[in-house]
Amino acid sequence: MHAGRRTDWDFEKLRRRSSRSLRDTSVDRVEELFEGELLEHARDTVQAAYAALDHRHEAMHSVWT
Repeated sequence: MHAGRRTDWDFEKLRRRSSRSLRDTSVDRVEELFEGELLEHARDTVQAAYAALDHRHEAMHSVWT
């Protein structure tokens, strides 16, 4: 998301996309920006954020039901 704020991406359109789509876009972006060990760390960070968001969704759905 931060990378989207620093480029010409339309933040409102980005914000409305699914979390999976945002993850995929973020991974594509970090692959453009990093290489080697930094790339692996960036990918891991994006995946950890996606996993945390997924856990949040699961928790919210369990509260709603």
